[in-house]
Amino acid sequence: MTLDVSKGVWLFQARARCFVSGAFVDVAQAEAWIQKHGLSGLLVRYDFAPDGVGAEIRGLSVDELDSYVAASGRSMEELGILEFRDGELIS
Repeated sequence: MTLDVSKGVWLFQARARCFVSGAFVDVAQAEAWIQKHGLSGLLVRYDFAPDGVGAEIRGLSVDELDSYVAASGRSMEELGILEFRDGELIS
């Protein structure tokens, strides 16, 4: 089986965790997994182009992402970031 990652991937990082908790090609699968397990954290879209979605936030921790979003003046959605609390999408 070959996965098509040409449009990027979605990475979930749970709150208070240092590493990625899940990686997905499809956002719907990611959301279903987060809801099933009642997780809290950020789901971030990354593509592989050097200047693509996620390029400016690669390598930032969850806390750093919060600060980056606040300082950027852009919405989390515009940056390809979805926030979940207890499995529910809150942003």
